[in-house]
Amino acid sequence: MRVGIHAKFFMDWGGGIDFLRILIRGLKQIQDDEKLELIFLVPIPTIQSKLKYSIKKIFFPLINRPLLAPNLNATNLTNSFSDEGSFEWIYYLDTSAEFKRMCVHNKLDMIVPCFNSLGANFPIPWIGYIYDFQHKYMPNWFSEKDIEMRNKQFETTLSEASYVIVNAKTVANDIGHFYKNNKSKVVALPFNPLFDFKDYELGDLLNKYDLKGGYFMVSNQFWKHKNHTTLFEAMALFSKKHPTVKLVCTGEMKDYRNPDYIDLLHSLIEKLGIKNNLVLTGYIFKNEQKRLMYHAKAIIQPTLFEGGPGGGAVYEALGMGIPVVLSDIPVNREINSSLLLFFESLNALDLSIKMEEMLGMNRMLNAELNEYKIESEHVLGSAVKSVLNDCKGFYVA
Repeated sequence: MRVGIHAKFFMDWGGGIDFLRILIRGLKQIQDDEKLELIFLVPIPTIQSKLKYSIKKIFFPLINRPLLAPNLNATNLTNSFSDEGSFEWIYYLDTSAEFKRMCVHNKLDMIVPCFNSLGANFPIPWIGYIYDFQHKYMPNWFSEKDIEMRNKQFETTLSEASYVIVNAKTVANDIGHFYKNNKSKVVALPFNPLFDFKDYELGDLLNKYDLKGGYFMVSNQFWKHKNHTTLFEAMALFSKKHPTVKLVCTGEMKDYRNPDYIDLLHSLIEKLGIKNNLVLTGYIFKNEQKRLMYHAKAIIQPTLFEGGPGGGAVYEALGMGIPVVLSDIPVNREINSSLLLFFESLNALDLSIKMEEMLGMNRMLNAELNEYKIESEHVLGSAVKSVLNDCKGFYVA
């Protein structure tokens, strides 16, 4: 079976790359039972899209709007999957007509995952993807245009896709709730960490960030729903007993949907008196992030909303055998691991107590991690195989 990996809309954001990596690891599990060829489908920009992006690059900063990547960074994509095996790479001019022609010409048997609908009459079976329903639960954090775009995108996918995959059972339940007449078969992929058995040296980062007393780490965007306010309040409580242990926060301090939120966080840090207990790294490269993560006492994930259990940081931390303190929102409760401690999502005192408990927890050794990997990826592979076989059978029928 020749399976096309539809990279458009996934290839220029970290979470999208990570999702493709998880999906591919599930697909590779199937190769033992069936010959499976994985083909990356990578868009090349048209002259019009290049021009449009250049204009946005000039004007968007003037109106305080985020400039999203133009789904064209093929080099980053190939580099991201250099350790994942050998793949066929097909590049096509980024138009609907050319995409359709390319898929037929290359005799693809299946296309997955499709961020946007390919249409009910597309000549090749395809599997849709829906990320989350944050705009339904937190509408005040979205513009009317963004909400309309998401609603239209989801409605179209659910009316035209025979099969749709999601990152969590919670998202599948939301589809059942918000789209009661949905005709697509929705499949929630099981949680599967991004396993990484490498040893990372802290090296120069120990002195660069002054981490000699040990540290916890949070690797999130500084968006309001990531819940840094509860995190900082917990750190203020924790620091009274453990003043030398720091909290490392990666990511650029920006929230384009809530421009005043960053000023609020700075004020809170000053009010709590924890400036010297925090390390705000700003944006850092992935290798530096991994080095910091590997040597942290634990990763903290205080998020109030995610489309997949724990978000990217938890997928990576558990895949490296690193303990995690995680907010107890429903989607996060889908993870079952001996390395996890849950805390009440808006309770700073409870989080500080769980941080203390984590001081005595050890990371998972590679032998244990390998057993965890074998079991976890077997479950993921079975789920992906079922989706592919069912979808193929549906179209054949």
